[in-house]
Amino acid sequence: MSHTQIPTHKDKIIIVEGNTDIRLFDHFFQMNNLDTSGIHIEPAGNVHRIGEVVQNIRIRFPNYKTFLIIVDRDSHLPQLPNHFQVICQALAQVSLPQPSGEGVLSVSVNGFQTGIYVMPGSESGHMIEDLLFKTIHEDQQTLINIFFDQFDALSELCKNHFQYDPITQRPLRNPSKAKLNVYRATFCDIKNPDFENHWDLTNTVFDDFKTFLQPILAQL
Repeated sequence: MSHTQIPTHKDKIIIVEGNTDIRLFDHFFQMNNLDTSGIHIEPAGNVHRIGEVVQNIRIRFPNYKTFLIIVDRDSHLPQLPNHFQVICQALAQVSLPQPSGEGVLSVSVNGFQTGIYVMPGSESGHMIEDLLFKTIHEDQQTLINIFFDQFDALSELCKNHFQYDPITQRPLRNPSKAKLNVYRATFCDIKNPDFENHWDLTNTVFDDFKTFLQPILAQL
């Protein structure tokens, strides 16, 4: 269910997985000088609740005609269903058009249009955290490479603990998030509320994502 106040004067909505994604994308739009005045960003809580959020907005907020959905690929978890297919099924259940593939917009049907972007897009990795690491400035790369080598060595040494939570014994879902949290604690001021500003969100690794957004932004 919604965690934010959904405005009724906008007609485009971006649905993301969590609240941290909202902060990150807000920074992304600001740093790239993109006009999002007609767009609302709504968190679903997790990828499995996106269908519920789409249905809720489709029924209760008829002002929204464009639905963009941004999720992580999570390809490190092959047991999970394909996120793109699951979201397409959710769109079909509420009579919304489905895009033909990831990173493209659907054809407009009765004034409605949708798009699904699965992070990190055409870049390698499993989720947006992998994309963020690629934005680190070149003068830090040597240090970062050492950090990655040590992290991977520790992961191999403690393989069971990295594959399974030692308390719950459940598989760890987000090794990329674990790496980011260790990086944040090591190199950043974790009390800084503007942690998202640490990344270069104008980096060319986001060009594919900006291309996906451009037709919608151009309509504002």
